[in-house]
Amino acid sequence: MKIWLYPFALCFVLFACKEKEKPKETNTTISPSSEIHLIPQFNNLPIQLEEIFTSNQGYDIKLTNFQILGTQLRNSGQLFADAFMLNYGSGSTLLSLTNKSYSGFDSLRFNVGVPETLNHADPTLPAADSPLNIANVDGMHWGWNPGYIFVKIEGRIDTLADGVENFDKTFSYHLGGDTLFRTTSPIKLSWMEYSANKFRSNLYFDFSVFFDESNDPLNVKSESFTHSALSQNEFNQRLMDKVLRSIH
Repeated sequence: MKIWLYPFALCFVLFACKEKEKPKETNTTISPSSEIHLIPQFNNLPIQLEEIFTSNQGYDIKLTNFQILGTQLRNSGQLFADAFMLNYGSGSTLLSLTNKSYSGFDSLRFNVGVPETLNHADPTLPAADSPLNIANVDGMHWGWNPGYIFVKIEGRIDTLADGVENFDKTFSYHLGGDTLFRTTSPIKLSWMEYSANKFRSNLYFDFSVFFDESNDPLNVKSESFTHSALSQNEFNQRLMDKVLRSIH
């Protein structure tokens, strides 16, 4: 009579043991990340490459390329990133991404361009993942003495104003060289959590300031080209100052 009880007793013991097993704990903590974007706009509206916008001078304009290379995104001694490269032609507005909290970065300033010591260093020496490595600069290096190109703004304009899309003229501004190195004023940041523990803040580049600034409008028809030659130094300085005023 006792033998037939053993299988039931064994099942009971196994069942009891399983009941006592605790479920394995899983780590659901998501590491923080913070990213800063630079959004091109005209009259406070975002613009895309090849999108038509009209200047105050009546010219229809299309951007075909917009790139900025910079260094030292920082705030009060804290470093957010040591370098960045924005290539709007790649379809991204991402300026910089860091795997840490945005805490302490209620404002930010950065260099447009590369300091002189780095500007004339071997561009193959920065780390392989650095925006300053020659493999990552997307054409933002002249490959000769002036070093890095800090800003590229390129596009086409329709100067005929006849109601037909002609886009008969191009413009090309390549700004670089030690005398064009600039640092922005502090820019206030507003952060938003777009996913769990992932935060984003937007900066803006306003082309209505760059082209149509009331006290310094740019006549794209007649002021359409520079690759930072010394003979155009006054124009180069003016354009780089306009770049800084366009960032907010």
